[in-house]
Amino acid sequence: MRILPLITRTVAAAAVTLLALLAAPGHTAPIAAKPAPSSSAAIWSQAVNERTGYMRQAVASYPWAEQSEQLRRHSEDADHEAADGTEQEVEVPPERISTPDTEPIFVTNPAGPVNCAEVRCVALTFDDGPVPNTRKVLAALSEVGARASFFMTGQMATAHPEIAAEVAAAGHELGNHGWSHTDFTELSEGELRSELSRTAVAIESATGWQPSMARPPYGSLTSQVSQAAEGPMIMWSTDSRDWQHRSAAHTHQQVIDTVEPGAIVLLHDLEASTAEATPLILRDLLAKGYHVVTVSEILGHSGEPGQVYSSGLRP
Repeated sequence: MRILPLITRTVAAAAVTLLALLAAPGHTAPIAAKPAPSSSAAIWSQAVNERTGYMRQAVASYPWAEQSEQLRRHSEDADHEAADGTEQEVEVPPERISTPDTEPIFVTNPAGPVNCAEVRCVALTFDDGPVPNTRKVLAALSEVGARASFFMTGQMATAHPEIAAEVAAAGHELGNHGWSHTDFTELSEGELRSELSRTAVAIESATGWQPSMARPPYGSLTSQVSQAAEGPMIMWSTDSRDWQHRSAAHTHQQVIDTVEPGAIVLLHDLEASTAEATPLILRDLLAKGYHVVTVSEILGHSGEPGQVYSSGLRP
């Protein structure tokens, strides 16, 4: 009988037909579309890159993965609800989010007077300028409406009077860091007063304002120096160590990991990496509910002559 050969030919013909159908353009297997990038993260990055190009590398290295994953899940949930015919409520992030169980979250620095004994404050201070990098720091502060204190050397204020004037015009606080960044403890009383007075004249000549507080270079301080300075001496409680590692990522992480309410933070606008780190430091401080203020604001006053301050008021 020829039944077996007939079955074989039938199966072979069916296989050929099936392969032809699969190869046809109309039956090409669909290719899964790649998920679109997070729109909010992309928009944020584009805005930052357009307005502050100097921080593109820092933004690119910022850990967006967790946020992108949350946005992807949110988008998928929205698609599922739309398919079900249900309407999803769109949540618009406000300038401040506050619930009884969480700290407030700020997008921009709160304006107006602040009592740091009632709210979380941090004072960012920048030493060794003014220099061209200072303009990048000023741009980052202006972006979020933050206030800071700049301890200038007399030599730099004389070399860049226009930048010193920009710091003052932006409403930031001015401090005296000595003329030549010399260790105050190695100077005689007369030499110390000359360092401070020459610097005060240089800053006032450039800005129209005379600094009322000072900071000793290297943090070198004795009771004799603080008394001879005839003004308050400002130290710090949080050291970014930016002068040591000169890495924007390390500077940012060091500040965020060690800051606490009432902290006075040591930074140096002399360092290019600090200028790059400043926008990210501000972003995270505001997200943690901090008011970014000047030294005078965090102390609650302008300081007493002969006194040394390392931190300020806290709730």
